Amino acid sequence: MNESLRALGETYQKPSAYTGNRKLYDSPRAKVSAKSEAFKGGEVHDPYTEKQLVLRKQDAKLQYGEQWQEHLAEADHTIPIERVHETYKDDAWVTNENLRDAANSDEKYPRHLAKGQQC
Repeated sequence: MNESLRALGETYQKPSAYTGNRKLYDSPRAKVSAKSEAFKGGEVHDPYTEKQLVLRKQDAKLQYGEQWQEHLAEADHTIPIERVHETYKDDAWVTNENLRDAANSDEKYPRHLAKGQQC
């Protein structure tokens, strides 16, 4: 019985507070996919600064020199991971894997491209 309870705890227990540990819920694969998808349509501009963004770091460095970081596209969640965690942390039937899937779902929580701080 104790082994079954331990296994359930490993599957369903979530941190009570979001600690800023993006590795638990973020998906690098989803970021790459979002960036690739955005650039299929051609030129991409930062929605905040309106600066043109580029997909690859080496292209940004070649085109923009010391200001390359202002032009390198970053994909991030439109709804912060912390908010997704807060929404589902007390749901006994939602696993960390379910939270990760929800946080990286294009349908529920699409990502946006911009140069700036990650959510």
